[in-house]
Amino acid sequence: MKRYSREEIMDHLQQRIKNREPIIACGAGTGLYARAAERENADFILAGARSKALVNGLAAEECVFPFHDVNEVSCELAKHLLPVINRTPVIAGIGAYNPYLDAGRLIHNIKKLGYSGVINSPGSGAYAVQLKQNCFQKEIELIVKAREENVFSMAVVRTTKDIACMCEAGADVIVIQCQETAEDCEEYISYQSRLARSAYELSKELIVLADIGNLTNEKEIQRLLTETKAAGIVSEEAVESLAVQKEMSKVLREIMNVQ
Repeated sequence: MKRYSREEIMDHLQQRIKNREPIIACGAGTGLYARAAERENADFILAGARSKALVNGLAAEECVFPFHDVNEVSCELAKHLLPVINRTPVIAGIGAYNPYLDAGRLIHNIKKLGYSGVINSPGSGAYAVQLKQNCFQKEIELIVKAREENVFSMAVVRTTKDIACMCEAGADVIVIQCQETAEDCEEYISYQSRLARSAYELSKELIVLADIGNLTNEKEIQRLLTETKAAGIVSEEAVESLAVQKEMSKVLREIMNVQ
């Protein structure tokens, strides 16, 4: 497995944008999913506690419960994902909100393991306001340290203030994520569109990706891309959880219908 430099990844992304091809980032909590993502030419594979929680039958948000260290999960996943991937950059999901986290040391270890970059996921976006303020500062520090070490970084954001902070920190890619309060597809897309506009007001050169959440309908995803004007999508829940469950249910029904 090759570890890609920040320059190599950015060159690839710029070429995708120039060719008007959507950038696709998929989560993978197992080697099987990682290989499938690479086979379908995903631009990134995201490895972390969120993806691991999904393949274990949990909700992605449950990965932050205090029954494990989310960053140890990312380090452990390196042993299972990186050996089966040949040409796709794998990005480590980092829970930077840990008050004891030494971002510099962790990034050094992430590089040593073979990861090509970092993303602040799982993040503190769903936390109460006061708690998030404290935790999100640690996530900003992670992105700052990544830029200092010339390591590719993706920053998950949920508010216009988050976007401004992560741009200033030097994030290479902004991933807009909807608040948990969105009740339907309409509200989900509308919220992300507002965030995307805010990001492009800061700089039209920003690389912005939209998190598709639970959207699996092709028309809804196309609409999300069109209305946000995002350069691509990030998919964890839709690919790792919903799609797999649908296919498993279909196969099981076929087996059970055998006479």
